[in-house]
Amino acid sequence: MGLPQDFLQRCRTLAVTSCAMAISAQISAQTLETNLTPNPWSGNLSVSLSTNAEKWGNEDQALSNDYMLGLKRPIGAHSLDFSLTSSKDLIGERKYQWNNVSVGHATPSKSLNRYFDVKLRTSLAAPLNENQRKNETLISQVTLSPSLSVHLEELGFSGVSLAYRPFLRQSFHEYTISAEGRSNTERSMRQRLSLGFSITDNFSLDFDGSYQRNFTYQGTATDSYSHDESITYSFTPSFSCSLGHSNEGSALAPDGQTSNLEFSNIRTSMYYGSADFTF
Repeated sequence: MGLPQDFLQRCRTLAVTSCAMAISAQISAQTLETNLTPNPWSGNLSVSLSTNAEKWGNEDQALSNDYMLGLKRPIGAHSLDFSLTSSKDLIGERKYQWNNVSVGHATPSKSLNRYFDVKLRTSLAAPLNENQRKNETLISQVTLSPSLSVHLEELGFSGVSLAYRPFLRQSFHEYTISAEGRSNTERSMRQRLSLGFSITDNFSLDFDGSYQRNFTYQGTATDSYSHDESITYSFTPSFSCSLGHSNEGSALAPDGQTSNLEFSNIRTSMYYGSADFTF
């Protein structure tokens, strides 16, 4: 069965919008580069437009803008970072909402041998999302994120990057049960693998897959998965735009035994275009 025409039109709109954002941001980047004075801070600003494949007007249709601002400052060989995320639905209530703010610390990369590098990042996040604060009564989250990078060029694979980035997260809530009567998640453990291909100096392909296990305060465990595939074009060293697809969901079917892993789903798959500017 072919994809709905309105979905194909939205995909074309994503591509056109991404290119428009690219041209606008590239001009802004060139202007900023001539005026900014050197400082120890660096940053990243990302703006994306995403949609699923549901028919226009369907109650399960999704269409939104997502924003992310990140700042980073070196402290000797270590680094301190700050991030802020927000989003705006473009259908329904069209409500703009802040999501999370976090502060993190990263150790310098340490070489284990000619094939592997490791580093560690620790972060503290506070919820700005109204649902997390009022419904789930989330106070904060502490995340420990080690990273293992593989030097595939040492094995003859030039232009290919591979990294294993698991995390362990501890959440703190005012109450163990949400306002809707569901048990809140106390701990999460995620296994994440990232693979990247540099096709040319400007084009790259990236694949990211995660498997996560969540534990509630009552001890119940649930498994979830997510994956993301994208193609990126770098207009300048400080500006790029991407087109991609992502999907996520419960790893197991309601019977608790059958696999529920899917590459794509008309409702949960998201197709997006994004523009990223580093400064």
